[in-house]
Formats: sequence, structure tokens, C-alpha cells
Amino acid sequence: MAPQALRIDTPQSTHIPVTISRNRPGFRANGMVRPVAPGDNRWISTREVRGCNLTLRLAPSSASTSARRSFTSSASTPLAHLSKKQSYDATQFFAEADPTLVGMETCPGSQWLARKLRELGHDVRIIPAQFVKPYVKSHKNDIIDAEAIAEAATRPTMRFVGIKEAHQVDLQMLHRVRSRLVKGRANLICQMRSYCLEHGVALRQGAGVFKLDIVRATDNLENDLTDRARVVLRELEEDLLRLEERVLSVSAEIKNIADRDETARRLMTIPGVGPLGATAILASIGDLTRFKKARDVAAWLGLVPRQHSTGGKQTLLGIAKRGSSYVRTLLIHGARSVLMHLDRAKDRLGLWVDELRTRMHVNKVTAALAAKLARVSWVVLSKPGATYERRAPEGVGV
Repeated sequence: MAPQALRIDTPQSTHIPVTISRNRPGFRANGMVRPVAPGDNRWISTREVRGCNLTLRLAPSSASTSARRSFTSSASTPLAHLSKKQSYDATQFFAEADPTLVGMETCPGSQWLARKLRELGHDVRIIPAQFVKPYVKSHKNDIIDAEAIAEAATRPTMRFVGIKEAHQVDLQMLHRVRSRLVKGRANLICQMRSYCLEHGVALRQGAGVFKLDIVRATDNLENDLTDRARVVLRELEEDLLRLEERVLSVSAEIKNIADRDETARRLMTIPGVGPLGATAILASIGDLTRFKKARDVAAWLGLVPRQHSTGGKQTLLGIAKRGSSYVRTLLIHGARSVLMHLDRAKDRLGLWVDELRTRMHVNKVTAALAAKLARVSWVVLSKPGATYERRAPEGVGV
């Protein structure tokens, strides 16, 4: 018989199907007792979660509960109603339940809830929404969504999102803040340069030389900048300096974290991986046991060729570009630096790069090298104490 699933909808649309065997009659949680009769799937009571609407749904059974503080069956028949004064914590429900399989879609708060449920002994699986969509049979409602999530959570080949620890979430938060600041700095520089062009003043490209040129442009009284434009540009220049200070502050904090973390220091022994790359990998990779081999990490980051094969004929396209675009960008930038600065006489990786360079475009070489760096990162992370060893090519003295 098909397993049943219990789903909870929080105000952030967190879907949590919990696989429960039909062979467990009399299951009790939060004052709700599962009937012994297998044909009767109704629960007896429900409550509200922290003053918000709580949905408990049994899928794919005929009985379920819906939002708006009421129980309904598949025929939309009200079975019970909730009072606005009733309050309940969702974690208490799972604390009273026996350990079971809990599946949920990715959403804000899913990592926190997954950590809490895992501490209570449940097997938690977070599923990307695009992997749940193929299991939706038709139309869209809470029952169909719960069935799809329950079905996806129990697939043996399903790929789940890694559950991150709290320190990994904090580290990822720092990277997101720095990325937003860097993007804002670039937008501000482009805006200031365009304002100057509107008055016939051309400035050089590049953040470093721009900060020199903008001061000369605003101080030069012989150009066509108006008094109002000079005031606005000086105010924007102050904003730019504040952004620079904020970027430097966050970057220094990330570097300090990398210097104190033993795993990050081992990752930084890899060519092209610095404090930003090492901490970004640690923050985003989550549970390393999800990856059975090194190639899985490269595929997870979208650094492997995209396939469109059929009828026994293989067609490989450009890189897949799946997964974290931020980590992939850092690895690509690190690979470019390795192409330019790696000492070929001291590292055999240089010979492999030079051989690729003779038969393919430099951008393909960069992507291939980034994939190799991702694979090496998996080896360093999976083996305690492992570091990257620079080995000179055979027949070449160090």
C-alpha cells in the first residue's frame, strides 16, 4: 500500500510531507490520534502556529486539513475549526511525534526548520522546487502539492539540498552582503561616469583609475561640468568611499574567518583558491556526504558539459551553469589567475593546462581548470588533514 504523508504549510509556504506507514495505527501527536481503522484517515484536532495559519494535510489519503483554521476533507467538508486565541509551536508537534521521514521544499526558513527537526531525530530532506514540479499530476492545490512532495521525497535517485549548519549560514550571509556591496559599487561608478559623459567629460574605465579621475574632473573648473553637477558628483564620491570601506570591512572579516578555520586553510593550498573561494565553498557545500565522488561537486556547480543526447548519439554543449553561480564565478576567476601566474616548472598542473591550451580555446581551458579545482576541493574536504601538494613535472627540477 502507498505510504501516507503529513504536510505542514507555514506562512512562508513551507511544505513538509512526512512519510508515515499505514501499519502504525494509533499514532499520537499534539492531541491527535490516528484511528485504528485503516479506512478512517481523519485527525481529531489541530492548533495554530504562533498566531499564524497552520495547515496539516494527509496525502494522498482522502482526509486532510486546510488553511483558514479549519479541517476539511477532500470533499471540502469542515471537520473542525480553530480559535484565533489558540497558539502552537510547529516544533512541538514533531517533538511529540516518532522519528520519521520529513520532506520539504526549499524556501526561506527551510534550513532552520531542517536543523530543528534533525535535532529531534527526524530524517529531513529538502527538495528543490523544480524537482517537485514533475510529480504534480494536474492543476494545483494543497493536496496535489503534498502528494508531489511526498512522492519526490521518497524517490531513490532524488537529489536533495544539503542541510547547512548555523555557522555555514552566517558565512554565506557575509558573502551575500559583500556581493551586494560590490554590485552596488559597480552601479555607482557607472552612474557617475555616465553623468560626467552628459557634460562631455570622459573618464577611464576601472574602479582604481576612476577614483583618481573623478577627483580631477570635479576639481577642474575648465571643463563643462556645472556647479550643480559638481555638488552631486562630490556627494556620490562620498557614497563611493563609504561603500569601499564597507567592502573592505566585510572582506577582512571573511579573511579572518578563513585564517582561523583549519579546513579553509587547507582549501587555500589549492592554486586559485583564496579566502573568498575557500569560505564560499565551505558555506555553500553543506553536507559533504551528498557527493559520492569528486565529479559530483563539479556537476553540482555546473562546471561539466550540458548534454542533449538521444538515440545513442551523444551531444555535449557548453557548461551546465547549474548550482551556485557565485561559487562557480569565484572558481572561474581563480582558474584564470592560475592560467596567468602558475609556475609551470614547479607544478605539474601547468603541463596539463598547457596541453589543453594547444587544442582548445582559452575559455574552455578555464572552465576545465575550474572543474578540476572543484574536484580537488572535494578531495581536500573529504580526507581529514589533506592539502594540495605541488609536484614538479617529471624530469624537471624544483
